[in-house]
Amino acid sequence: LLPEQAENSRDSLSMMVYSQLFEWLVAQINSSLVTKQKAKSFIGILDIYGFECFAKNGFEQFCINFANEKLQQLFNLHVFKEEQQEYIKEKIDWNYVDFADNQDTLDLIEKKPMCILTLLDEESTFPKATNLTLATKLIGKLSSHPRFEKPRFGNDKFTINHYAGKVTYDTDGFIEKNKDYVIPEQTMLIAKSENVFLKIVMKNILDQQKAAQGSNYKFISVGAQFSSSLATLMKTIMATSPHYIRCIKPNPVKEPLTFVKKDVIHQLRCGGVMESVRICCAGFPSRRPLDKFYDRYKILAKKTNNKDVKAQVTNILTSLKLDEDKWKIGLTKIFLRAGQIANLEARRTQKLDDS
Repeated sequence: LLPEQAENSRDSLSMMVYSQLFEWLVAQINSSLVTKQKAKSFIGILDIYGFECFAKNGFEQFCINFANEKLQQLFNLHVFKEEQQEYIKEKIDWNYVDFADNQDTLDLIEKKPMCILTLLDEESTFPKATNLTLATKLIGKLSSHPRFEKPRFGNDKFTINHYAGKVTYDTDGFIEKNKDYVIPEQTMLIAKSENVFLKIVMKNILDQQKAAQGSNYKFISVGAQFSSSLATLMKTIMATSPHYIRCIKPNPVKEPLTFVKKDVIHQLRCGGVMESVRICCAGFPSRRPLDKFYDRYKILAKKTNNKDVKAQVTNILTSLKLDEDKWKIGLTKIFLRAGQIANLEARRTQKLDDS
């Protein structure tokens, strides 16, 4: 082996042991939490890296951002679903909400037969493939996709327009990391180890290697495994009632009372918070119970003999000549477009000042 190949083999073995140790540890924790009673429900915690965009973005950033695209779609659907349920409950036409989906980005990454993952797997099977041949193939096959771009500089790079912004990926290392398969000699070495714990941790790998001997063992790329794991994760999350916690760092130096606006906005955008706010604002984000709305803004219109609160609220809004597209009345609430409450408050303040 050349020194570089030997280093790659060493790193591959280290990552394999670390991966199996992590899975073993999670299995032990889950096993210790199991009770004899049948559980009707469970609480799961998913902690994930946020969206990443560095000076140089490699295969790791590609996988992390792929996962974030999946989770962002789920988050958008969750926000949209909650909006939809509120409108249905109040019998409001919820077709007013414009839901921006990022499915096209996910299709670019994983939809067969022509996507980044399939082209990466295809290139990974060629012995003479390089980062340059991979980039050339991606650009040649996917340049027409609206979410894919060829950077102005660098023939071994490609750009994806993610939900949080554009990220340029360097294909250096993509192929090697995608075909990070188990080397038989390494498993043989582990099998001969006198370290009992190591053999326990690596049991799955050793069993797989035994099963692969003498059979038509099919190589599964890291990208394909990652995509499959994500699909399983999405099914699990879809079967639950998710709640989201967004962690925002106010500044990069961990100082108290320091708020860096640019960094915070960037985190809000990458965390999908800006998009969720946009989804809410696309509909009728301001909601008030009808009776409370009437009590606060009744001074803006002449009194009516009609005691029905819906009629009273309608009288206020029509008296102010508010565009009908700016408000909708539900069973118990008034729904208003973004900015309408501020408009009403300004009119109310003016009315009080004039009286």
